[in-house]
Formats: sequence, structure tokens, C-alpha cells
Amino acid sequence: MTFTTYQTPAPLEAYLRRATLGLPPERREEVWNELEEHLLCRAEQLEFQGHPPEKALEQALRELGPPLRVSAAMNGVHNMPKLIAFATLTTLAVSAGLYALAQQPAPTMQVPVQTQAPRVQCVKPDETQPKLPLVVKTGRVNCYQDNSGTQEGLYVSFTEVERALKPLGLRTEPSTDGGTLYFKNTLGQTLTASYAVFKRDGEAYLAVSDLIIMVMDSNAFPVHVSGYDQPVFNLKNVSNIVMQGKGQQFNQQVYRSLAESAALHFYDFSKYSKVWSYEFSEPAARTTERVISTPFKPGEVIAAYQWSGDRPDTLPDGRSYVSHKIILNLGVTDEQGKVKLKLPQDAKFTTTKPTSAGSDVQLVKLTNTPLGNMKSGLFLPK
Repeated sequence: MTFTTYQTPAPLEAYLRRATLGLPPERREEVWNELEEHLLCRAEQLEFQGHPPEKALEQALRELGPPLRVSAAMNGVHNMPKLIAFATLTTLAVSAGLYALAQQPAPTMQVPVQTQAPRVQCVKPDETQPKLPLVVKTGRVNCYQDNSGTQEGLYVSFTEVERALKPLGLRTEPSTDGGTLYFKNTLGQTLTASYAVFKRDGEAYLAVSDLIIMVMDSNAFPVHVSGYDQPVFNLKNVSNIVMQGKGQQFNQQVYRSLAESAALHFYDFSKYSKVWSYEFSEPAARTTERVISTPFKPGEVIAAYQWSGDRPDTLPDGRSYVSHKIILNLGVTDEQGKVKLKLPQDAKFTTTKPTSAGSDVQLVKLTNTPLGNMKSGLFLPK
């Protein structure tokens, strides 16, 4: 996975990065500056009214609303009064919808998930285009579907995504070429968009990881995942989404996708480059299996992250970036709340962001942790 820089220690900068995520480069700086000026002016007003500086900024950020909605609004809204009105109306609509849905039992929805996809080949628009079916144009690259090979992953159809989102008061709308799925609220405004990975039998499919990242970034709904053998995405008082896939290791694939998506919250690679990626791997064969005592009940899924190194690489559109190697290991707590994990002998457990590659290991409880606040799942061994 490759992402634009995302997290920084400063709350304001972190908010601005999220609020401008996905905007074209030529607009991102303009939007960033506009939002920053507005937020700083509002914070200054609050300070004048007697609020401490940190509390004033927190209040200004809350007033503007979740950064994902702000990002969506900025795709079609150019003046601040309209933006604030949009954020307010969206918040009211979501609150009303959740209140109404809270009065009735949450339904359970089965969502079929594909675990195999055709290979995808992405090239710059100015290069010779392969004679393959075109899946999507992103502006920087054209991505084509190579049916001669396959790649593993978790993929769900546009139709199933639309069905799963209806209870939330959200709807989807595909682009005219079927390569992009737009997520819209009840007012018709676009909240965000995701690209198709491949197409099959007239249906487009997107990566489950894209949906997970969207939920983690929006903070709009209290979503968490439970159940190791049968992963269930619990949207409190709204719906329970059960992912169904083939293969004995399907549940492990779901939790690994969740863990890889959650890594965004535990590492800050912005000092390396504006574009960076993760490169996940299993623990080396020589790694020792250790038993870790946790404060948790049986059946909780635990992830262990170790930043082991870096390497330079190049995207299909020619941009350079740094690929950061993360060793990822998953385990499940037993009846005593203990979990077996493959860890280096010199592992140093920490709940803070490592500043360099090494033996620092972060332990995270993936199950029953709000996806909008994955940092709350960080813990140290008992």
C-alpha cells in the first residue's frame, strides 16, 4: 500500500493532512492554506474568549467536523461558509440517523468477499499502453487488468458495498466508466471515492483495505471488529457486517488486512518523503515464539509490529518513494489471556511511535477496538 503522508505529532497538521487527503496536488496546497487560516483564526477567537491555546484549537477542529467529510466537501465547495454549513448538516443527518436506528435491533448482513483478483498493471498515460482491459484512470496512471495471472487479497463488489452502506444513510455512485465508486450522503454530496481494483462479469471490485482505511479515517461511526473464527464488523446500533470468503485461512486474511490498514496509526514516515509505503512480511524463521501475558479476555486478536528497515523504490508514474519494511505477526489470546507471538529476542515493547528501524515492537489489540481510534488498542505486556 502507498499513501501520501498522513500523521504528524501536531493535531492541526494531522487534521489538515487528513482533510486534504485525495485532493489533486495543485489543489491540495490551496485547500490546506485556506483551512489552516480559518482554523487558526477561529482558535485565536476562542483564546480571546478565555480558552487555553490547546483547548481552543481542539474546539476549532471539532466545529469544522471530521476531516474526511471536510475533504469531500472541498472537492466541490470553494468558500468556507458553504463548507461549514455542509459539515453541520452532515453531522445532524448522521446523528438523527443513528438515533433512529438505535431504537431497533441491529441487523446482521452477510457480505461475500473475493480472495483472488486478476493481476493489475499500471503505467503512466504518456507511455505505451498495454493491450489489456482498462480498469481505471487515476490521473497519474492508467491501470489495466491482466487475466493471465492472479493476486491474493480481499475484494468486495460495488453492489455489495452499496447494500452494506444503506443502513448508514450513505449511498454509492459509480463513475461513468465504472472504475471509481463515489460515497455520498443523503444530501448528495460526495464524501470520498475509491478506485476499482478489477472487473469481473460486469461488476467492479474494490479492496476491503480501502473500506477499512475509510472507516478508520472518518470517525463517523463507532465500528469495531470481533470474533476470530468469524470476523464481524459491528456498527453499534446500526448493523453487523459478516464477511464471507472461501478458504481455511480467510479469517486470518481479514485480520491481516485490518492490521496492515491500522499501521497508518502507529508509524510516522512523513520525514522521509511525501509519498511512502509499507512492505509487510512474516517473522523470520529464526524468530523465537514467545508467550506474552495480556490484560485481555480469551479470543482477542493481537498484532505485533516491528519496523525492520527501509528501501527506496519508484511508483509506476515515476515518483520516488521510500518503502518501509514492517514485520507483522498475529496471535489470539488463550483462556489465561496469554498470546503466542514470534518476536525477536531483543524486542523492546513500546506504545510510542518508533523514530527509526530497530527492535522496538508495538502490541495492538485489533478486536473490540474502535477503528476510528486504533491507538487505544496499544498496550504493554503484563
